[in-house]
Amino acid sequence: MLDVALIAVDSLAVLIEDAATGSDDVTEEVIHARIGEVLTKKPRLKRNILLCEKLGLSVSEFLKTGLGIRPTSSA
Repeated sequence: MLDVALIAVDSLAVLIEDAATGSDDVTEEVIHARIGEVLTKKPRLKRNILLCEKLGLSVSEFLKTGLGIRPTSSA
């Protein structure tokens, strides 16, 4: 399972780096705006990131964790 986790998180790091390229202000909004563009150019990243589901995480949870977005409380 460690190998699966490493592949998924490495691809997420590449996705974040590529999404932030060319922007002076690397923010969550910039990254979110460019994620689709990067995944279209590099489908292997999407395939690798989807491996997070083998670890019991939804893609949304994985991205939120990787981007450092704190979950909101439903209480």
